[in-house]
Amino acid sequence: MAEIIKFPRRKLKLDDHSKALLNLAGDIDVVIEEALRDGVLSGHDIAGVLAHRLGSLMSLLSQKPELWEICERVLKKQAKIV
Repeated sequence: MAEIIKFPRRKLKLDDHSKALLNLAGDIDVVIEEALRDGVLSGHDIAGVLAHRLGSLMSLLSQKPELWEICERVLKKQAKIV
């Protein structure tokens, strides 16, 4: 099954933090792929839910403007908007 988040295919020596991020991304991919495969939700529905959850998470964090700039750049790059 295709990955939602594309990580390098090279065998990299990852630290524990990077491994945890990679595992989290994989877990999220599984949930998204199941919802899409089962036809339960559309890509638009899932994007909306993810945006809502990201906003809720960011409301708890400090340095929101800086974090938002990073998130915006990543979103635009991944969505091929820029």
